[in-house]
Amino acid sequence: MRPYRARGLCSTHYNQKHPSPGLRAIEVFVCAGCGARCEKRRDSRRPRRYCSLTCRTDTQWREARAKKALVYVGPVWPRCDLPVRHPARQPVRRLKPRVFVSGPCAWCGEVFTIVDQVTARYCSDRCSRYAARDRSDRFVVSDTVRFAIYERDGWVCQLCFEPVDPGLPASDTWAATLDHIVCQSWTEEPDHSPSNLRLAHRWCNSVRGDERYFTAADLAA
Repeated sequence: MRPYRARGLCSTHYNQKHPSPGLRAIEVFVCAGCGARCEKRRDSRRPRRYCSLTCRTDTQWREARAKKALVYVGPVWPRCDLPVRHPARQPVRRLKPRVFVSGPCAWCGEVFTIVDQVTARYCSDRCSRYAARDRSDRFVVSDTVRFAIYERDGWVCQLCFEPVDPGLPASDTWAATLDHIVCQSWTEEPDHSPSNLRLAHRWCNSVRGDERYFTAADLAA
C-alpha cells in the first residue's frame, strides 16, 4: 500500500479533489421522497436515496410525524348527530328552587302571581308607579275605578253632554278623562273619591280648568 498523503488538504476536500476510481461513476436512482429519477455522481460508497437536501429533510420530517401520530385500532368511533349547542349535549345545571307569591295587588286589587319576589305588593310596575304618585298626594286613579266611572256616566261628557268615543287614544283631544266636580284648588285636601269624579272630554276638562274663565254651565250651554 502506498503511504497516505494529504497534500495540505483535509479528508473531505482531498476526496473531492482526488476521488478514488470507484466513486467517479454516475449513479442512477429514484428519489425516495419525491419519486423523481435522478442521475448524480457517486460521492461515497453508500447509494443515494434523495435528490436534494430539501427533499431528504421533508421526507424525514413526515416520517417522524407519522410515528408520533396516534393510530386508533379499536372499534368505530361513536357518532352523535345532535348539534353542539343542543340542550342534551350541555352539562346539567342545578336549578335553584323558585318561590311563587300570589295575592291581591295593593293598588288595583287584582289577584296576581309573581316568581322570586317575596315582598312584591303590586302586580306590575305601572301599579307601583301609581301608588308612589298617590303617596306624594298626586291625583291617581286605578284603571278599575276609572272605567267604572266611565260606565256609570254612560260614556257621555258631563260638561257638554256629548257622547265620548271609547276607542280614541288617551292623547286625543276628545278622549275620555276624569273631571273633579269640586276642583282640587278649591280645598286644601282635594276629594278624589268616585262621588267627586265625572266623565269629561279632554278638551272640555282643559277649558273648564278651575272655572277661572269658563264654568261648567258655560260648556253645557
